[in-house]
Amino acid sequence: MPQQSTHSSTTTDNVRQEFKALGEELKGIGKDIQAKINQAGDETKETWKKLKAEQERFGEKADQAAEETRADLRQMGSDLKRRFQSLRDELASSSKDEEKKGSKT
Repeated sequence: MPQQSTHSSTTTDNVRQEFKALGEELKGIGKDIQAKINQAGDETKETWKKLKAEQERFGEKADQAAEETRADLRQMGSDLKRRFQSLRDELASSSKDEEKKGSKT
C-alpha cells in the first residue's frame, strides 16, 4: 500500500502545483491591474472586484478538487489492490491444485 499512497500523494501534489502555478500567475496579473485600477472608472473597478471574488473561489475549489482527487484515487487504489490480491490468491490456489494433480500421476 505504500506505493499507492505515494502515487496518490504525488498526484495530489501535482494537481495542487498546477493550480498553485495558475493562482500565482493570476496574482501577478492582478498586481499589474491593481497598480492601474485606481485610475480606472467605476465600471472597471466593479469588474475588478468581481474578478477578485472569482479568484478566491478558484483557489478554494482548487484545494477542494485536490482533496477529492486524493480521496477518489485512494478508493480506486484500494479497490485495485483488493482485486489484484484476489487474482493472485486465485492463481496461487490454482497452481497448488495443478501441483497436486501432477504429483499424483
